[in-house]
Amino acid sequence: MLQGFEYYKGKPIAYSLGNFLFPNYIKGNAAQTGILHVDIDNEEMKMSYVPYKISYDQIVNQSDQEKRTVWKELQGLSYAGLTIENGDISEKTIVGKTNL
Repeated sequence: MLQGFEYYKGKPIAYSLGNFLFPNYIKGNAAQTGILHVDIDNEEMKMSYVPYKISYDQIVNQSDQEKRTVWKELQGLSYAGLTIENGDISEKTIVGKTNL
């Protein structure tokens, strides 16, 4: 089952990415899966997530609308201060406040 994300002290945390492949009896939200990308550039790490689903024992692409739905659900499951836009997972920036 997919769960949310957070950045803690600038480091990315993914709480659950689901199961990459399960037999065909998996349906609904349990059939959600995906690939997490972590890009490392010097001291900065960035996450992005590409949703997929399991159908007939295969990993299949989702439509753009399905992806947007998954990203919205994941943002709701993630810690406050985090946004997911087109798969890019970032901390919200508050003017005048620094992340500690």
